[in-house]
Amino acid sequence: MTFGEIISLVHNASEADRMLGVIPRLVNSAIHDIASQRSFRWMADTLDLTIPAGDSTVELPANYKEPNGGRNSLRALDNSSEGFEPWILVSKQEMLNLQKMGSASASRTACIEEVGEGTYQLRVAGTTGSPISFELDCYVFPEDLAEKTDTNQFTVEADMAVIQRTLMLVYSLMPGRQAEMAQAAQQYASELQGLASDDATRRTAGRSFRMGGI
Repeated sequence: MTFGEIISLVHNASEADRMLGVIPRLVNSAIHDIASQRSFRWMADTLDLTIPAGDSTVELPANYKEPNGGRNSLRALDNSSEGFEPWILVSKQEMLNLQKMGSASASRTACIEEVGEGTYQLRVAGTTGSPISFELDCYVFPEDLAEKTDTNQFTVEADMAVIQRTLMLVYSLMPGRQAEMAQAAQQYASELQGLASDDATRRTAGRSFRMGGI
């Protein structure tokens, strides 16, 4: 579905004419809520990052959510081979402990730290003598929809969940609509469970295909 189609369906289902002006914002809030619940396969991305010479951090994009692959999500460009070599993501404390111990592995470790609400940066031990280019496999939140013709993977793959979550938000702002809100919440929970199951199945099928299992 398009952004405009979801807005119209929510408006018609809720019969909330006075809420029409805020429904677009609530649709985007609903999508963000769903993305917060689970890192779906279509949220996967690879970020290109560079820590400048003489520095130790680089800020991550505002829509960054979390690593995709845990400790093995990060690679750095090896200038000698012009290929990317794996680095290990650890906690900030673990990285500092390795550095204090003089461990050789500290030179290939990094951490992701939250420096403000929803603001993250990639940090390496010490400061860099020259720029370091990284690839980070991660999950990202979708950009807000703006135009009525806009779509994203949530409006395509999870449209019913988006609609039900938006209805929950609409009803929460309207007195006397608790029954409808409870019904939308029940349907939303069911949609979310189905999405999670389908996402897990597709991930498993994808891994099996890459391994030659199917």
